[in-house]
Amino acid sequence: MSIIAIIGISISVILVIIRIYDFIKDKYRIKIKLRPRNLIHIPAYSIGSKNIPEIEYFVISITNIGREPITIINAGLLARDIRGGILFTESIANSKLLTSDCIDFKIETKELEEEKKVNIDNNKYVGYAIDSAGRVYFSHNFIKRIIRIRRIK
Repeated sequence: MSIIAIIGISISVILVIIRIYDFIKDKYRIKIKLRPRNLIHIPAYSIGSKNIPEIEYFVISITNIGREPITIINAGLLARDIRGGILFTESIANSKLLTSDCIDFKIETKELEEEKKVNIDNNKYVGYAIDSAGRVYFSHNFIKRIIRIRRIK
């Protein structure tokens, strides 16, 4: 085998590795964080009063960590003890996330606990988001999803 063939093979292998790296980096990727008891101050009610009301919200934060912009059309929570599995879902039109942009979906914790009769503190829920192409992203990986909600989808 000549030296030119060895150099050609090594350059080809390096180029293949670079192409695989670029392919992995260009994937659509988002990160979903769940914040179950988030206190939010309502400043509109505080005009002329000293007491600022605080409302507890369950917040689903969705952040684009990929290179490509993503349009999120739906986000929600899946739970183990709820019939149908969907604890909360919210649709938002035209929520385009550029690189490292974040969007929050919120629902009052009190509303979740009273209407759905679920305990927010038991950690038996998984957040999800759906983009405009129909791809579904989850806040937990496959194994943790099965452990938390005992559902594959």
